[in-house]
Amino acid sequence: MSPDTNIFPGAADAPGHVELDVGVDAALAASLRTIDYPATREDLLRIAAEDRLPQADVDSLRTLPEHSYEGTFHVLRAIEAAHRNRSVGGPP
Repeated sequence: MSPDTNIFPGAADAPGHVELDVGVDAALAASLRTIDYPATREDLLRIAAEDRLPQADVDSLRTLPEHSYEGTFHVLRAIEAAHRNRSVGGPP
């Protein structure tokens, strides 16, 4: 899977489908799908530690603003926005 590939099989056919601009590790995506939402950034980081995700995934979650996320899609969009902000010199 290339880094720009959507990590949700079949999602491209779903109404309202949006491709993400950043690659998301498969382990992170799988972990996010098992979480009971809503979840805070701290909840996400705790699950990442429990699932022993790679440090790069933990770092991606650390870039998220501290608020409640309603689902996997919202977390992935927030990660995308954080990566976009960092690449254009925005806040970490």
